Amino acid sequence: MKYTDLENKELPELKDLLKEKKLLIFSLKTKLRLMQVKNTAELRDVKKDIARINMVISNKEKQSA
Repeated sequence: MKYTDLENKELPELKDLLKEKKLLIFSLKTKLRLMQVKNTAELRDVKKDIARINMVISNKEKQSA
């Protein structure tokens, strides 16, 4: 997921996407502990997506204030 893709989304949509990614990272972490994850790089990618989403949310909140 790219920053430019996220920039075009509205704030409620971003917050929903953030919830989805946090649930995904939780499930990936539990699968990692149970040795069920084949692609461990996916965990890193989800963390980076969460950081990007948080950055876009904070930028949009600063612009609206």
